[in-house]
Amino acid sequence: MKISYYDAERNKISSYFSHTLRDMKTIKDYHVKKEINSNIPRDYEIYSNFAYPTGFEKENMPQEIMVAVKAIQY
Repeated sequence: MKISYYDAERNKISSYFSHTLRDMKTIKDYHVKKEINSNIPRDYEIYSNFAYPTGFEKENMPQEIMVAVKAIQY
């Protein structure tokens, strides 16, 4: 499963291929959230109003999960 991180201007910041999610027999929502959070690009954070995807089953896996991120203001 591909997880891609995009900024507000729809520029792709990075992508990650999750073999963990792809290979799971049962996909719990917290597994998806953990994979998304553990691969956030350096110096970026997920928007606070981002709605994590839920309800995945092996037969309805999307080609890509798109995650909205913004640069961290230091």
